Amino acid sequence: MQTLTVPAGTPNGSYALTGTVTYRTVTGKRTATVPLSADVSVLTPPPSGTSYLSDLDWISSTSGWGPVERDTSNGESAAGDGNPITIGGTVYAKGLGVHASSTITYYLGAKCSAVDAVVGVDDEESGAGSVDFQVTADGTTVADSGVVTSTDVGKPLHADVSGAKVIQLVVTDGGDGSTSDHGDWADAKVSCT
Repeated sequence: MQTLTVPAGTPNGSYALTGTVTYRTVTGKRTATVPLSADVSVLTPPPSGTSYLSDLDWISSTSGWGPVERDTSNGESAAGDGNPITIGGTVYAKGLGVHASSTITYYLGAKCSAVDAVVGVDDEESGAGSVDFQVTADGTTVADSGVVTSTDVGKPLHADVSGAKVIQLVVTDGGDGSTSDHGDWADAKVSCT
């Protein structure tokens, strides 16, 4: 058996691994060489203490319109085109901006206990949009904001993720389509041991 050591600083992600294996037949008179290939996932849990989710690498992310944005609202379809995250007139320096439907997946490695955020529809939508924020831990929903509209102030959302290896931050369209559904995970943090 061989051990694979990942170089320090390797970002989270999936990497193709190739190689060969050579073996002798049962009689020992012949050898055979077979190519091998596999995808290897590199997953690093967050550091101990409290970390902003926007500062951490995620496993994967999807957003209904444009990419997930770090520390800005969703904006439009290009990366980096968001505005400061603003919910109910309050501006947040940190967070994640998405458009419904969206999912952001993080690896926690069973080392964290809680996810906390203030959630809402970004003020840039000026009176339109409705979304529902959910946190899942290893496939089980552990927090749900209920439907939040653009006229609501930011809603605190707490999720107990104790023992979870993988969490997902999910935003749905609130049941009425995705028009103007710019959702913000403002001040989103994870607490780890």
